[in-house]
Amino acid sequence: MKKVPTWNYKFLKPLAVLLLKIIYQPKVINKQAIPKQGPIIIAGNHKAYPDPVLVGSCTKRIVHFFIKDVYTNSPLGPFFRSCRSITSTCWKTTQRVI
Repeated sequence: MKKVPTWNYKFLKPLAVLLLKIIYQPKVINKQAIPKQGPIIIAGNHKAYPDPVLVGSCTKRIVHFFIKDVYTNSPLGPFFRSCRSITSTCWKTTQRVI
């Protein structure tokens, strides 16, 4: 089943890629190692806000981002959900973990 990007993903990704290329001039090494189809995980260890977009810009594939539930419950939550971001609650401490 082919994933179809949302309208905002189609609009924002090229814009973000262009801005990131101008600002950061990223260099992708071994791009041919990214499969053209099938499931993959691209994991970035990032500390800055542009990092997820920078990592996602390294491929033409549709990228879904894991984000903290804090962001989906914020005023920008509808935007993140419309981009089909995957919400994670793993940062919450639960009684079961303890």
